[in-house]
Amino acid sequence: MRQTVLESGFKRTISITAEMKHAIAEKNNRGTLALAVSGGGARAAYQVGFLRWLAEHYPDLEIPILTGVSAGAINTAYLANHQGTFGEKVKQLAAVWETLTLDHVFRVDAGSIAGHVARWSARLFMGRASQLMETRSLVDTSERRLRHRHSSGR
Repeated sequence: MRQTVLESGFKRTISITAEMKHAIAEKNNRGTLALAVSGGGARAAYQVGFLRWLAEHYPDLEIPILTGVSAGAINTAYLANHQGTFGEKVKQLAAVWETLTLDHVFRVDAGSIAGHVARWSARLFMGRASQLMETRSLVDTSERRLRHRHSSGR
């Protein structure tokens, strides 16, 4: 097989054997698989379910590029930092998720809940009270408002 390649502005014809073509395809495909996952606590749990399915069907899968946001970043960081095959890492990650309970994520004791209710109540009250106070932006637009009033005849 002959292939014409444009290299540095010059055309060059090179001969590629079937073995070389296969090696090039393998090299080009290596490192192109990526896993990008979004954030959200519940989504991260759903992601583990998908990863389990993927690991069951492709236990030796290699994903060299891992990225995620928020809770999804926790999953990808776990996969990136643990040793073993893809299947083993996903199995370990799933085991972590299976042990999580609400009290591992949030403080749910009576004192914490009462404190949150008090803070939210204060914010709600202050939000209504803040309407009585004059607020100003970081940019002084008073001159612009005056010009607008004069030009519109108000």
